[in-house]
Amino acid sequence: MELAAVQGRRSGLEGRTIPVLVEVHANGASSVSGHLASYQRQNMELHAIFRSSSDGIWLCDGAGTVLNINPTSETFNGIRARDIIGRNVAALVAEGLFDGSATLDVLETRRQVSISQYVKRTEKYLLVTGTPVFDDEGTHCTSTKAKSSAWSAGTAPASPPCSGSSPGS
Repeated sequence: MELAAVQGRRSGLEGRTIPVLVEVHANGASSVSGHLASYQRQNMELHAIFRSSSDGIWLCDGAGTVLNINPTSETFNGIRARDIIGRNVAALVAEGLFDGSATLDVLETRRQVSISQYVKRTEKYLLVTGTPVFDDEGTHCTSTKAKSSAWSAGTAPASPPCSGSSPGS
Protein backbone atom coordinates (compact mmCIF):
# COMPACT_ATOMS: atom_id res chain seq x y z
CA MET A 1 0.00 0.00 0.00
CA GLU A 2 1.05 3.59 -0.65
CA LEU A 3 0.67 6.69 1.44
CA ALA A 4 -0.67 9.71 -0.44
CA ALA A 5 -1.50 13.21 0.74
CA VAL A 6 -4.70 15.18 0.33
CA GLN A 7 -5.17 18.82 1.25
CA GLY A 8 -7.72 19.50 4.02
CA ARG A 9 -10.83 21.43 3.05
CA ARG A 10 -12.76 22.18 6.26
CA SER A 11 -12.48 22.83 9.99
CA GLY A 12 -9.26 24.81 9.99
CA LEU A 13 -7.45 22.16 7.97
CA GLU A 14 -6.80 24.43 4.99
CA GLY A 15 -3.21 24.11 3.86
CA ARG A 16 -2.51 21.12 6.08
CA THR A 17 -1.54 17.78 4.60
CA ILE A 18 -3.55 14.78 5.72
CA PRO A 19 -2.18 11.28 5.06
CA VAL A 20 -4.58 9.02 3.19
CA LEU A 21 -4.16 5.29 2.70
CA VAL A 22 -4.28 4.29 -0.98
CA GLU A 23 -4.63 0.64 -1.93
CA VAL A 24 -2.61 -0.42 -4.96
CA HIS A 25 -4.05 -3.51 -6.58
CA ALA A 26 -2.08 -6.25 -8.33
CA ASN A 27 -3.24 -4.99 -11.74
CA GLY A 28 -1.73 -1.56 -11.00
CA ALA A 29 -5.04 0.21 -10.39
CA SER A 30 -5.35 2.16 -7.17
CA SER A 31 -8.30 3.36 -5.14
CA VAL A 32 -8.70 5.45 -2.04
CA SER A 33 -9.40 3.23 0.92
CA GLY A 34 -13.00 2.89 2.05
CA HIS A 35 -11.84 4.41 5.32
CA LEU A 36 -11.72 7.86 3.72
CA ALA A 37 -15.53 8.10 3.55
CA SER A 38 -15.76 7.05 7.18
CA TYR A 39 -13.19 9.67 8.21
CA GLN A 40 -15.01 12.35 6.21
CA ARG A 41 -18.31 11.47 7.91
CA GLN A 42 -16.64 11.51 11.34
CA ASN A 43 -15.03 14.88 10.54
CA MET A 44 -18.42 16.35 9.57
CA GLU A 45 -19.98 15.04 12.80
CA LEU A 46 -17.17 16.47 14.97
CA HIS A 47 -17.35 19.79 13.11
CA ALA A 48 -21.12 19.96 13.79
CA ILE A 49 -20.53 19.32 17.51
CA PHE A 50 -17.73 21.92 17.61
CA ARG A 51 -19.88 24.60 15.94
CA SER A 52 -23.04 23.91 17.97
CA SER A 53 -21.52 23.55 21.45
CA SER A 54 -22.87 25.92 24.10
CA ASP A 55 -19.34 26.04 25.54
CA GLY A 56 -16.73 28.21 23.89
CA ILE A 57 -13.98 26.03 22.42
CA TRP A 58 -10.51 27.08 21.30
CA LEU A 59 -8.12 24.68 19.59
CA CYS A 60 -4.46 25.73 19.77
CA ASP A 61 -1.26 24.01 18.71
CA GLY A 62 1.69 23.19 20.94
CA ALA A 63 3.14 26.68 20.45
CA GLY A 64 -0.06 28.48 21.49
CA THR A 65 -1.17 29.40 17.98
CA VAL A 66 -4.95 29.46 17.59
CA LEU A 67 -6.06 26.85 15.04
CA ASN A 68 -9.82 27.31 15.40
CA ILE A 69 -12.51 28.72 17.68
CA ASN A 70 -16.21 28.01 17.65
CA PRO A 71 -19.09 30.53 17.34
CA THR A 72 -19.78 30.46 21.10
CA SER A 73 -16.20 31.61 21.71
CA GLU A 74 -16.77 34.50 19.33
CA THR A 75 -19.76 35.56 21.44
CA PHE A 76 -18.07 35.05 24.83
CA ASN A 77 -14.99 37.03 23.79
CA GLY A 78 -16.55 39.66 21.49
CA ILE A 79 -14.31 38.58 18.60
CA ARG A 80 -14.44 37.02 15.14
CA ALA A 81 -12.69 33.73 14.42
CA ARG A 82 -11.13 35.12 11.23
CA ASP A 83 -9.36 37.81 13.31
CA ILE A 84 -7.99 35.32 15.86
CA ILE A 85 -7.09 32.15 13.95
CA GLY A 86 -3.36 32.01 13.26
CA ARG A 87 -2.47 34.36 16.13
CA ASN A 88 -0.61 33.35 19.27
CA VAL A 89 -2.50 33.32 22.58
CA ALA A 90 0.42 35.07 24.36
CA ALA A 91 0.03 38.02 21.99
CA LEU A 92 -3.72 38.15 22.67
CA VAL A 93 -3.05 38.31 26.42
CA ALA A 94 -0.36 40.99 25.87
CA GLU A 95 -2.87 43.04 23.83
CA GLY A 96 -5.35 42.84 26.73
CA LEU A 97 -8.05 40.77 25.01
CA PHE A 98 -8.22 38.76 28.24
CA ASP A 99 -6.25 38.85 31.48
CA GLY A 100 -4.87 35.31 31.43
CA SER A 101 -4.87 32.14 29.41
CA ALA A 102 -5.54 28.53 30.35
CA THR A 103 -3.77 27.59 27.11
CA LEU A 104 -0.52 29.24 28.23
CA ASP A 105 -0.80 27.53 31.63
CA VAL A 106 -1.37 24.16 29.94
CA LEU A 107 1.63 24.68 27.66
CA GLU A 108 3.76 25.34 30.73
CA THR A 109 2.46 22.53 32.95
CA ARG A 110 1.31 19.98 30.35
CA ARG A 111 -1.66 19.34 32.65
CA GLN A 112 -5.34 20.29 32.67
CA VAL A 113 -5.84 23.76 34.16
CA SER A 114 -8.94 25.76 35.13
CA ILE A 115 -8.90 29.54 35.63
CA SER A 116 -11.30 32.44 35.80
CA GLN A 117 -10.62 34.75 32.89
CA TYR A 118 -11.69 38.38 32.51
CA VAL A 119 -12.60 39.36 28.95
CA LYS A 120 -12.17 43.09 28.41
CA ARG A 121 -14.43 43.46 25.34
CA THR A 122 -17.45 41.81 26.94
CA GLU A 123 -16.62 42.82 30.54
CA LYS A 124 -17.37 39.26 31.64
CA TYR A 125 -15.54 36.62 33.60
CA LEU A 126 -15.42 33.11 32.18
CA LEU A 127 -14.65 29.81 33.84
CA VAL A 128 -12.05 28.39 31.43
CA THR A 129 -10.57 24.90 31.39
CA GLY A 130 -7.55 24.08 29.23
CA THR A 131 -6.84 20.45 28.44
CA PRO A 132 -3.63 19.15 26.86
CA VAL A 133 -3.99 16.68 24.01
CA PHE A 134 -1.04 14.57 22.85
CA ASP A 135 -0.60 12.51 19.71
CA ASP A 136 1.26 9.19 19.56
CA GLU A 137 4.62 10.99 19.34
CA GLY A 138 3.85 13.19 22.34
CA THR A 139 3.30 16.29 20.22
CA HIS A 140 1.19 18.71 22.18
CA CYS A 141 -2.02 20.43 21.20
CA THR A 142 -4.33 22.31 23.54
CA SER A 143 -8.09 22.46 23.66
CA THR A 144 -9.55 25.25 25.79
CA LYS A 145 -13.19 25.32 26.81
CA ALA A 146 -15.00 28.31 28.32
CA LYS A 147 -18.06 27.41 30.34
CA SER A 148 -21.29 29.17 29.50
CA SER A 149 -21.62 30.40 33.08
CA ALA A 150 -20.19 33.86 32.44
CA TRP A 151 -20.77 36.68 34.89
CA SER A 152 -20.43 40.45 34.55
CA ALA A 153 -17.51 42.37 36.03
CA GLY A 154 -19.79 44.14 38.50
CA THR A 155 -21.30 40.87 39.71
CA ALA A 156 -18.15 38.73 39.86
CA PRO A 157 -17.64 36.79 43.09
CA ALA A 158 -15.01 38.17 45.47
CA SER A 159 -12.93 35.07 44.89
CA PRO A 160 -13.13 33.39 41.46
CA PRO A 161 -14.68 29.91 41.69
CA CYS A 162 -11.75 28.16 40.05
CA SER A 163 -8.18 29.20 39.49
CA GLY A 164 -4.96 27.29 39.15
CA SER A 165 -4.91 23.58 38.42
CA SER A 166 -8.17 21.71 38.35
CA PRO A 167 -8.86 18.99 40.91
CA GLY A 168 -7.30 15.68 40.09
CA SER A 169 -4.63 17.19 37.84
